[in-house]
Order: sequence, then C-alpha cells, then structure tokens
Amino acid sequence: MPSSAQPTVLLTGATGFLGSHLLRGLLERGVPVVVLKRLRSDTWRIDEQLSAVTIHDIESTPLRLVFESRPIDVVIHAATSYRRKGETVAELMEANLLLPMRLLELAAAFDCSAFFNADSFSTKGTKLPQGLEYYALSKRHFVEYGSHFAAANSVQFTNVQIEHMYGPDDDRTKFIPTAIRAMDGG
Repeated sequence: MPSSAQPTVLLTGATGFLGSHLLRGLLERGVPVVVLKRLRSDTWRIDEQLSAVTIHDIESTPLRLVFESRPIDVVIHAATSYRRKGETVAELMEANLLLPMRLLELAAAFDCSAFFNADSFSTKGTKLPQGLEYYALSKRHFVEYGSHFAAANSVQFTNVQIEHMYGPDDDRTKFIPTAIRAMDGG
C-alpha cells in the first residue's frame, strides 16, 4: 500500500517499454501512480499493475481534471510517437510536443515539484534513419520549449536522454529485437 509521504507521480507512456518498467519500479517502491494513456493503448505489459494505479484515458478525461482529481507531485513523460504505427505527423506532434507542453503548463499551475521528460539520442543532432526526422524535430522542440517554460515557471525540468534500450517485453519492431531475429534466422 502506498505511503502518504510518497509523492504522487503522473506517468505517461506506461503501456510502452520504458513506461511499463518505470511503472513497476515506482509501484515496488510504494509510490502512488496516476497513468495517463490513450484509449487504444494495449495494456498487456502492465495488466498486472492496473488495479494498483489510477488510470485516465487522454481522449475522455480533460488533462486539467487529472490534476484536479488528486495532487500530482511529479510528472514523468515517457509517451512518444515514432510513426511506426502509421500515425500522422500531427499525431506525432501531439504526442511528442503538444501533450508534454500541456502537462508541463499544468504541472506549473498545480505546483508540481518536477517534470521528467524521456528523450532520446535524437536531440543530439545525430543523423537518424530515414523516417525519424519528424520524431527528432518534435523531441528537440519540446526540450527547447519545455526547458524555457520550466525555468520561467519554477518547475524542475529534467530531460533524460536515453540512448538505446532493450529488455523483457521489448517491441519486436525496434532495431535490437529485429537484429536478434535476423541473426537467429527468424
């Protein structure tokens, strides 16, 4: 059972690879977690944790209501779009730029102590494989907007640059699982 002394974390991207591991880690430490997800999100990675968290579907719950329904102390934004599932550029921008900006504005309005953004190698100026240009632009722009806004509004903004990840329950369409399958002949 979560301790009342623990800060409440709002987590986006909980159904993805990184977010699902973050969710398990937070819950193991007794941290109360509010999950913000899409209606169409497949929860298979977190099915065992669903009963332990408060869940809001982004399409049916206004973001302000999420912050009004319970105090949020920390926001961890791990949701992202790479356009691997056929998303439009506008949908990518919504996930990678507009959603986190709205959350950061609400974090400031509701006196959250910290905002963590899961970023990637894309903001380093590294040449990316074709098809990831919009992803890289959206991530870079959010880091710029987010850093500026947080500094002006006294929110601790931490941009966590993640190089490469791989582990249990990883998405089979990503590079490392694809390379392993190719080496295995399957």
